[in-house]
Amino acid sequence: MLTFDGKQKENLLKILINLGTASFVGLVVGRFISPEKVSPLDLVWGILFSTVCFVVVLLIEREKP
Repeated sequence: MLTFDGKQKENLLKILINLGTASFVGLVVGRFISPEKVSPLDLVWGILFSTVCFVVVLLIEREKP
């Protein structure tokens, strides 16, 4: 299993939060400004990806240091 020091863990959490946020914002904005509508399947996968990112962040933060 990988072990991270405090700074590495903090950076990983920031990256995952940014990925999840960017994915969700891209889906929401994309549905309004895209000439081609985002398919419902793509929407589900995007929401699932964002949710997984945030769940992983929560699990990492709950780990004891």
